[in-house]
Amino acid sequence: MGALRGSAAAFMMVLVGGPWAQAQQWNGAQNATGDINRTGKVGLGTSAPQDALHVFRNSASTAGILMGNSLVPAGRRGFLIDYHGTGGAELWNFENTDMWFATNGSRRMTIRNDGRVGIGTAAPTDTLHLFSGSASTTGVLMGNSLVPAGRRGFLVDFHSSGGAELWNFENSDMWFGTNGARRMTIKNDGRVGIATEPHTFGFSFDSELKLDVQGRLRVHNVEVWDGPGQYDLTWAKGCHSSGTSTICGYLEGTRIVTRESSSRRYKDNLRPARWDEISKVLNLEAVEYEMKEGYGPKGWSTVGFVAEDVERAGLKDLVTYDEEGRPDGVKYKKVVVYVNEVVKAQQKAIRELQRELAELRQRLETMAARGGAGAGGRD
Repeated sequence: MGALRGSAAAFMMVLVGGPWAQAQQWNGAQNATGDINRTGKVGLGTSAPQDALHVFRNSASTAGILMGNSLVPAGRRGFLIDYHGTGGAELWNFENTDMWFATNGSRRMTIRNDGRVGIGTAAPTDTLHLFSGSASTTGVLMGNSLVPAGRRGFLVDFHSSGGAELWNFENSDMWFGTNGARRMTIKNDGRVGIATEPHTFGFSFDSELKLDVQGRLRVHNVEVWDGPGQYDLTWAKGCHSSGTSTICGYLEGTRIVTRESSSRRYKDNLRPARWDEISKVLNLEAVEYEMKEGYGPKGWSTVGFVAEDVERAGLKDLVTYDEEGRPDGVKYKKVVVYVNEVVKAQQKAIRELQRELAELRQRLETMAARGGAGAGGRD
C-alpha cells in the first residue's frame, strides 16, 4: 500500500472512544479488555478490531484519524482520514496546503490547494495534469476487461512523438456526444458518421465511403485546379436492388460525393444515342434571371435553363431532383453532349446541302456551256 503524506510533520494519537473516561496509554504489556489486545491489532471504539488498526464510532458522523501540528485556530486542523456517516470515505486536508501521494519513495500524485491535480508532476497547470518524462505515452486507459493481455478499452493520451490520441483498442465503435446526444460515430471499420450512423448504399465501394454527413456540409476556400489529374466532383443518389433491377434516384434519401469519369473502362453496352431524344434539346429556351434572396448575390444576373422546363421538354436525363422528387437543377455539362450531337447532325445536313448545291451548280454550268455552243452553230 502506498504512503499518504500531508503537511503535518508531527504525529499524535488520542484515544477518544471506547470504554475509558480518559485517554489511555499502552506500554505494550497490558491486556486492556476494551480496545487493545495482544494479537497485534488495535481497536479504537471497538473491542474486536478487524485489522492492524480499526477505528469505530457507532453514533458519530465520522470515524477517523486526524493528524496535525497545530491546534490554532480552534477546530479541525491538519490531515483527516475518515469514514463519513453518509457512507463516504474521506482524505481531507484542512490546511491551505497541497496533498501528496507517493509510492516507492517518490511522489506520484499531487492535489494542489486550489484543487488542481497532477499525476507525474507536482505543479499541475490545469484541473487534471498528467505528465511522464520518460514514457512513450502519458494518458488515461479505461476498460472493463483485461483479457487478452495488453492494452484494452479506451485510451486518452499524449504520445512522445508529439501527437494527441483518442484510441479504442476494442473492435467496437467510438461515439462523440454533446448535450446528451450522439453527434459523431466512428465505426470499427473506420467509417465516420456526423449526425448519423454511417450508411451503406449498395455500391461496390460501400466500405470505402469514409464520411457520411446528415445535414449541410460547408467547405471554405476550395482551391482552383485546372491542370493534369483534376477531377469533376458531383453527388450521386443511392441505389437499392429490387428483384432483378437496381433502382437509383430521388427515392433514395441519401447522396454521396463522387467524381465523374468518362473512361471506356467504366462503361458497358455502348450504343448510339437516339436522335429523337437528343433533338429535344432544340426545344429548350434560355432565360436571363436573378436568384431569389438567400440563394445568390443580390442583383446578379445570369443566363441558363429552368429545370422544370427541361423536364417538360422530355429531357429528364439532364435534370437533378431533390429528396421530394422535384426538379432541382440542370446538368449543364451533359447539355454539351446533346448540343454536340445536334451540331453534328446539322453539320451533316449542311454538308449534304452543300453537295447538292455543288451538283446543281455543275449542272447549270454544263447547261450554260451547251447552250452557248448551240447558238454559235446557228450563226
